Amino acid sequence: MSIRDLEILAGSVRRRKFTRVDKEAIVSETLNGDTSVSDVARRHEIDRSLVYRWRREFGVVENAGAPSGICSGQGGDSGFPGRLYGSIAALSN
Repeated sequence: MSIRDLEILAGSVRRRKFTRVDKEAIVSETLNGDTSVSDVARRHEIDRSLVYRWRREFGVVENAGAPSGICSGQGGDSGFPGRLYGSIAALSN
């Protein structure tokens, strides 16, 4: 590649804002065990590290590579959303 082939992109980069409901939906997709976090991130056109960050924020814990639930129950001090906890509980049944 030469300097002539170099294209400089100027301007602002698109930065999307996700609501808490959007984040819950994306994180809950990763909990079914059929798809990987990378697949879910690719489908939503976001970086997988963002999905992992949201999972930590919602208290999703890993056990030998498989999600096993949340850290601190149904809400309380952690601020974990009840709707997401309900979807996690439904998956474990």
